[in-house]
Amino acid sequence: QEALDLYEGAGFPRGESDTLGNIGGVHLLLGRYQQALDYYQRALAISESLESRPSMSLDHGNMAQCYLGLGEVDMALEHFDIALQLAVETGMRKEEALWKRGKGNALIRKGQYDLGLDAHRAALATYEEINARGLLVDSLHDMGRLHLDLGDPVSAKRYFLNALELAREIGLTQAVTVNLLSLGDLHFIRENFEEAAALYGQASERSTTAGELGYQAESLLRLALTERQLSGFEQSEANTRRALSLGKEINAAFVLAKAWYILGELERQKGNIEAAVLHFNSAQNTLEETGDPGLLWQIHYGRGLAHAAKGDREDAIKELQAAITIIESVRERVRE
Repeated sequence: QEALDLYEGAGFPRGESDTLGNIGGVHLLLGRYQQALDYYQRALAISESLESRPSMSLDHGNMAQCYLGLGEVDMALEHFDIALQLAVETGMRKEEALWKRGKGNALIRKGQYDLGLDAHRAALATYEEINARGLLVDSLHDMGRLHLDLGDPVSAKRYFLNALELAREIGLTQAVTVNLLSLGDLHFIRENFEEAAALYGQASERSTTAGELGYQAESLLRLALTERQLSGFEQSEANTRRALSLGKEINAAFVLAKAWYILGELERQKGNIEAAVLHFNSAQNTLEETGDPGLLWQIHYGRGLAHAAKGDREDAIKELQAAITIIESVRERVRE
């Protein structure tokens, strides 16, 4: 902020643009996506006035990451494409790979797994070729997430462990946290709930200490799901509501939707069916901005079970069929 004041006073727009981008980067790392976006938009306006195509690539790519964090996936894809084109035109190979990876994540969020996998493979090959070890950590993790989503936990574990080892070797503390979360997910799907809770707890402590609100919320949501399996409904609800509060603070649609979904599941398991349906509805309404199929089918499934518990068989069947339709629509796009 001191540097920004000096650049503004000196009438040096290039320095002003770079500094706005750096301030935005701090907010982005802390999961404060809307604040980061505001700074990147200001930086882009200056980059465009200077006709600096490299800077414009950085600004558009960073804005895309903010939109992805906010759950506005189509806007993210639009800006990733602009950033990618500018990076290719100006020979920015590292940034080209970075925006390919970001676009891959956005495509996966929309359920377009094949296209996402292609983008990640291209980014990973570039990072290995130019020896960008820090970015390679992120790419390894993303490949692990994709394989986990596609039902290949063995490959996923290999990617996560490689990413974790490299992150520790070069001192990337946030990447350590991210891969701890993902390894926790591996234990969760194998129903090793106590091991999963231990890893999620480590990630929660690390993100809380670092002030990383986005990862703090994600850690709490994963802990809540694990505690629900261990019958700790009270602690599960407490962590979910903490995550819900953080989601509102950083305006992260996916965090909010997942929190409402978990609250719905807790109410359904306690037999409070009307409250469960209301929470599921809130989750779906929030999720409409992201279009994430992975959570959307679970919302329909949970609501279907809630209707079944009330004896509303027709409504239950309708919801379960909606869940099946979403799952099959994704499966049709997966070649491998």
